[in-house]
Amino acid sequence: MRGNPLQRLLVVIAAFIAMGVAVGVVLRPSADLPASAPANPVPNAPQTFKIQVDFVQAPAQFHVLHLGKTILEGKGPQLNFSTEAQLAMPREGIELVLEATWPKGAPQSVVRLQCETGGERITDRTFWGRGDITQIILVR
Repeated sequence: MRGNPLQRLLVVIAAFIAMGVAVGVVLRPSADLPASAPANPVPNAPQTFKIQVDFVQAPAQFHVLHLGKTILEGKGPQLNFSTEAQLAMPREGIELVLEATWPKGAPQSVVRLQCETGGERITDRTFWGRGDITQIILVR
């Protein structure tokens, strides 16, 4: 081996000190950041959402819910339903719950939920079901 072991030890110690200083700088709290974020962030302004639900087999009944409130409901023999709703769109998105029931003995069916805002389709989901279905759709 070449070199003095004492010199190698000093180089290793200097490297650890340099890493310790760098870690200390990164982990030190900044003075210009607020102490805490607000407890209740202000939601975005409500937007107009067009929600459309299409069935292949007429449902006995169905509901589309947002935060526990029914925003669209209907029953057969109609196959296509739509509405416009004012909903606040937080950064995390919104959850819509689709609950549908078909008459006993009805074959397996398809339901499609589309959601648009500002002329842009933001959700297009299709579900298969027989009897009853409950689906949660995240809209972002």
